Amino acid sequence: MIAFGYALGGATLSAVSSYLIGQWISRDTIRRLAGSRLNRISRSLGRQGLLTIIIARMIPITPFTIVNIVAGASHIRFKEYIIGTMIGMTPGVLAIVLIVDRLAKAVDEPQPTSFAMVALVIAAIALATLALRAWLLRRKKKGEKKLS
Repeated sequence: MIAFGYALGGATLSAVSSYLIGQWISRDTIRRLAGSRLNRISRSLGRQGLLTIIIARMIPITPFTIVNIVAGASHIRFKEYIIGTMIGMTPGVLAIVLIVDRLAKAVDEPQPTSFAMVALVIAAIALATLALRAWLLRRKKKGEKKLS
């Protein structure tokens, strides 16, 4: 689990540095460079910052660096940004650490059970990803119905 801590810490520090760049750059510059799609992300960050960051981390729709810079230039508070980043990145970082750990074990001890564990971890990650995607699609449809 030390690897998990290092990976999450490094990813968070990277996110913070991009966020700070976004704070340093003017909002008008970000709007001109980002276009309409990222302007929508910025508005979403202003309304539901924590939830938007969590979702953006779990489902990488836009490159993380761009999300970080837009978040820095938006109205999201730094505390919400950090909490959302850490919550949203935890499943992905944990999945990568688990896969690498199981692969290393399979290489060190090439037995059918070792390879079965790799397959099991990958299958669990795939199922969790599909479940999250389905939940987000249902949530989006509910939101669209409220607007109509």
